Amino acid sequence: MKNKNRNSLMYISTVIVVVIVYLVIYLFGMSIRKNILDENTGYQNNPIKQPTNSIISNIFENKVLFEYEYDDGNYIYLDNQFPTNDADGKNFVGDKYTQDFKLKFNELAFGVRYTITAERLEESDLDNTWIKTYLTADGVGIDNCFRNDGKVKTMNEYANYRNNPNEKILYQGRVTFNEARRGYKNFTFRMWISEDVKVYNEEYPAKTVKVKINVYAQREI
Repeated sequence: MKNKNRNSLMYISTVIVVVIVYLVIYLFGMSIRKNILDENTGYQNNPIKQPTNSIISNIFENKVLFEYEYDDGNYIYLDNQFPTNDADGKNFVGDKYTQDFKLKFNELAFGVRYTITAERLEESDLDNTWIKTYLTADGVGIDNCFRNDGKVKTMNEYANYRNNPNEKILYQGRVTFNEARRGYKNFTFRMWISEDVKVYNEEYPAKTVKVKINVYAQREI
């Protein structure tokens, strides 16, 4: 009986030791992973403004955690464009009418929150009420781009990013599990002159609008 009790105690002690060792290894591993994410990669809890084609974070043999990528030579032109209805504007195609860009992830990007904005540059003098702005994700229109009546918003109707009236929030999202596994999400940005603008038979002075798409990312806390 004593041997049986002694064996039971040894078994229980062994299990406890194994559990303790496992917990120590697990917590140590989590600490290392946190340091890799927060320190070595420069990926902090504060929002980061994403410049052209640069990588917010590298991790584990230079795998990309989150990247904003677009063709810097591709622009939308509104030269001599007449007011356009939403049905036509939403279906514009071609380099002069659309701006394509991509967010690229790896599996560790799951949970990353991000904001996509349209920033009106200083040299612009075309009124925001004239400009329709429309964003699609994987070919589907973003809900935030529509008014309550179903029409596409003009640029002045979007919320300001950080109280900046020249930078408007087009979309706020979070990298889903499926997106992280797939590795990317495609976006297309379109602009056109609102159909509500009244154009008469007279010459208008030349006006310009220049808009830059920004992506800000922040890890889920």
